[in-house]
Amino acid sequence: MDFQAEDLIEAGRRVTVDFRGREVAARADRESGYVFFDPPSPAELDDYYQNTYQKSSTEYYTVETDYAPDKNRYHADRILEACRAWAGRLPASSLELGCAYGGLVQTMADRGIDAQGTDINGGAVAEGQRVKGNRRIRQADNLTALAAPAAPVELIYSLHVLEHDPNLFEVLRLARRALSPEGLLFIGVPNAMYLGGLLRGFRRNPWVNYPQHLHMLSAGMIPALCRQADLVPLAWNTGLLFETDASAAQMLSAEALAEGVPDALALLAGQSGFGMELNMLLAPARGRLAAAHAAEVALQLNALEAQRRREVAIRAARRRAPGAA
Repeated sequence: MDFQAEDLIEAGRRVTVDFRGREVAARADRESGYVFFDPPSPAELDDYYQNTYQKSSTEYYTVETDYAPDKNRYHADRILEACRAWAGRLPASSLELGCAYGGLVQTMADRGIDAQGTDINGGAVAEGQRVKGNRRIRQADNLTALAAPAAPVELIYSLHVLEHDPNLFEVLRLARRALSPEGLLFIGVPNAMYLGGLLRGFRRNPWVNYPQHLHMLSAGMIPALCRQADLVPLAWNTGLLFETDASAAQMLSAEALAEGVPDALALLAGQSGFGMELNMLLAPARGRLAAAHAAEVALQLNALEAQRRREVAIRAARRRAPGAA
């Protein structure tokens, strides 16, 4: 994807993260809030996921937590409610990219959808098949999963997976090709413009975790993503306004509010686009849904252009601001 990249600078210094004893620079798009990291070598990335990632994620990355009913009900509800709102019905078929052990795939299937899922982690897929009897999931990376679908899919969704993929932009292009003419693409990713990171420095954004998260997207980047992948934005939001750590909670405590909200916090909190998680609902350009919701798409594009300009201005201010972590 073509965009204007430069080193991310805060308080006059390059922002870097450490990986195995070397500093990796954060890179930023000049025309939005998007931040990315160059991936390590394929061998290093494979070694990380095989030997470090799963061992460090045992509290939430297990077959039992993946099938937790409340979690999967929450995700299925919000994805399918978006489908009903914009397509007027539930999708007949779905594909989850990065399905892990297959818990959400099974929940979708239980609601009458021909649900399938893929994940690069063959061990997780095998365990989901063995322990839960889930035959709707298979091992594949995102490019392979989308390269030759058996039939067009009405819903493709991915929750906190695409930020891991070195081939993010090609994945989006292939997802567009795999969608049916009335299909929808639902994506949830970390937000590079999360308010806590803007106030305390990019490395304090809780999503910054190299080499797991190679891409930190922003709302202002959505139109560029859509142009590259032949999609249009129907809806977007940034949920999870604050993480639940003590410092974030203190910013909104009764005592802090009684003393007055800091100017920077008041300014940013009054705008959209600064929550922790960026969610977007996209549809094929020139498809039925894009035509049916042309007025809404135009409004979204106007709002996203305003957001993009805010992001550029904020990044410029952070370059000069003292005290960025």
